[in-house]
Amino acid sequence: MKNYICLVLLIIITGCATTETTDPGPHPVVTIDQYQARNCTYLYSTQLEEDAYTATNAIAYAINELKNQALLTDGNAIRVTDVHNSTEWNYRNEYSYSSYGYEQDVAVVSVEVYKCPVRFNSDIKKEQKTES
Repeated sequence: MKNYICLVLLIIITGCATTETTDPGPHPVVTIDQYQARNCTYLYSTQLEEDAYTATNAIAYAINELKNQALLTDGNAIRVTDVHNSTEWNYRNEYSYSSYGYEQDVAVVSVEVYKCPVRFNSDIKKEQKTES
């Protein structure tokens, strides 16, 4: 019975720890479209390759990391220009001749980083909801 309780607690704690990485919450860098980018100053283009157990998580991790990079370079908006997904075999200990390993999804996300002088309508709507 004692082992069962310890196992249940371990599962609960592990589940709580992984929630933080999959739901990063609101980010100060927003994602914009091509129309919104017309009123912004272009800073640079970049891309990032990220791996995860699902394609959705790989894309989410890559976009979050690219937003963090944009924030460090004084950008406040990104525009996603391209996304590629693939599946790769990841070998343990980097030995390709070994049969031990696992399959993982890889996403390559390309973005343009912008510095936008104006706030977007979605930001204004959020403020109005919190004031009400």
